[in-house]
Amino acid sequence: MKKIFSFAVTLLLCLSIIAVSAYALSIPSGSATCAISSNQASSYTITVYGKYKYFGGHNDPDSSHKLTVCSQFFDASSNGFMYDEKIALDPGFEFQGRKTREFPVANAWRVQLKPYASYSNGCSGQGYIFRNQQIEEP
Repeated sequence: MKKIFSFAVTLLLCLSIIAVSAYALSIPSGSATCAISSNQASSYTITVYGKYKYFGGHNDPDSSHKLTVCSQFFDASSNGFMYDEKIALDPGFEFQGRKTREFPVANAWRVQLKPYASYSNGCSGQGYIFRNQQIEEP
């Protein structure tokens, strides 16, 4: 009986690992992407344009701490990029298809990846911002 139980638990564990490994960040085609390695302080996508965009990110399981995925828009009054959203991800977590705020006219957008809080490095992960025309909502 112990052997059967042990076999079942081992099989379930292996299937869980395979399922988690298969579920990786799905980046839509036509997206601008960026990656951050554990020795970098930040990383950015190229600039994309639109009234709003969709973005996502992933913090690798072996990261030392949280990774912040930030959507940013260009603010003409300050002549620089401003934060739209900052999403902190624990190691091994991700999100996809998050919508930015919407402007009445097209604006410049990008995604920034950076370690959370006062850390200056120690994270690795990926981010994207969809750069084609906006996805039509139902």
